[in-house]
Amino acid sequence: MKRLYKIFVALSIILCATNTLKAQTFGNEWINYGQQYAKFSLYQNGMYRISHAQLASAGLSNSNGATLQVFRDGQQVPIFVSTNGTFGAADFIEFYAEQANGKVDEALFIDPNKQMNKTQNLISDTAYFFVTQSNSGPYARYAQASNNITGSQVKEPYVWDVQNINFRNVLSQGPSYIGQSDNPIHYIQSSQFEEAEGWVNTFPSTSNLNINESFSMSNVYKGPGAPDVSLKTTVAGFSYLSLHKVKIEANSNFLAEETFPKFTAKEFNMSMPINMLTASNSVSLLYTPQNSQSSFNLYDRIGVSNINARYARTTNFNGFNEKYFELNAKSGSYYLELDDFSILGGAPRLYDLDANQYYNADISVPNKVRFLIPANTNLKRFYLVNLLPSSFKTVSKIESVTFKNYSNAANQGNYIIITHPYYYDGGNGANYVNDYKNFRSSASGGGYNSIVAEIDDLYNEFGYGYAFHSQAITNFLNYSHN
Repeated sequence: MKRLYKIFVALSIILCATNTLKAQTFGNEWINYGQQYAKFSLYQNGMYRISHAQLASAGLSNSNGATLQVFRDGQQVPIFVSTNGTFGAADFIEFYAEQANGKVDEALFIDPNKQMNKTQNLISDTAYFFVTQSNSGPYARYAQASNNITGSQVKEPYVWDVQNINFRNVLSQGPSYIGQSDNPIHYIQSSQFEEAEGWVNTFPSTSNLNINESFSMSNVYKGPGAPDVSLKTTVAGFSYLSLHKVKIEANSNFLAEETFPKFTAKEFNMSMPINMLTASNSVSLLYTPQNSQSSFNLYDRIGVSNINARYARTTNFNGFNEKYFELNAKSGSYYLELDDFSILGGAPRLYDLDANQYYNADISVPNKVRFLIPANTNLKRFYLVNLLPSSFKTVSKIESVTFKNYSNAANQGNYIIITHPYYYDGGNGANYVNDYKNFRSSASGGGYNSIVAEIDDLYNEFGYGYAFHSQAITNFLNYSHN
């Protein structure tokens, strides 16, 4: 590949906020340029179904279940296919998906270990996927596992449920390096991505620094051996104080008190006994900063980035059509007897999200959905769904995408213009981007081999589809110099 020496960025602002490339990955390693791809997006966790008609509308009209692949963030996503043969009108693919997380943001940070909230994407909750028909594997699939329930079994008294709450109200911009001695105090951050950078619920005014956040849990198991609720929460500091000091209470009961340095973030890991819950299983968390020094105009300002509650819930599933749950590691097998889960559409499917397997439910006992699952040494994540088409989440839009292979000599040059098609029309019929390209290619402009790279193409090819994500540009520029 020709070395690309000079780069012009047309009518756009690029914040080069990443550190030196940590590994030779450019975001396009997953692409096979000889294949056709279609792109779609989603923003909710759940089990999704894409029909043959949707695939055909995006150019994948001759889909074959055995050779379909789905990718997210450069990794193949396991899918269930209704047939391993050529798709007909009634065929589909199914897969589990979650909203965007902080995985693609990691490379932005000077130290990825200081990323404040790995469950939240800095740009958007929307995640992007690509589906293709491939002639070469591997093909990630959910394989059927046996669900043979024989003899007398002792049922699990509870399963584990999870609530993860991410806030996206105020941007915590990381450390401030200038402004402490100003009156009033100013906060001036660097353009780099650093510790305590990300979204929080608020940074309160100096008149009331306390923060209160509430949430409720459903069907909490309170029977014999009921375990504590596991609570995690991340707090960001926004003050020139040398140390923040924060106390956390749940329903007026003390949970934790910790200190942490200025302009950093602290993850609190706490256990909350079941008896601290209200009768309605609600939790009110009070965050109290305790280190303000008002005489020096220094206030212990904090913001909450995330709350994660993991708790034992009963096996009554309240007529749900779909439900996520977890099981802790166990040396013996798990016998699940789940009550009041909808069986409309036939025996529900239980997807093991870690082993890439699924179990067809035993529904021989009225109003019970039963499974016998082998022992496992690790925490297990599951998603249970009945087979009504309406129980699956749908993809609203799927469209064909084309990747430009920059390893081809025809797409290479030594002067790059990064732009958007919006700027092709100057309002008077003139394409100033093309004019500038031609100028740079001329003898008076330097005689370069100029090329134009459209930013939306770079988002797809070098940024896993995430619009407005600067890592796509960084990946492309690193690739151009490889």
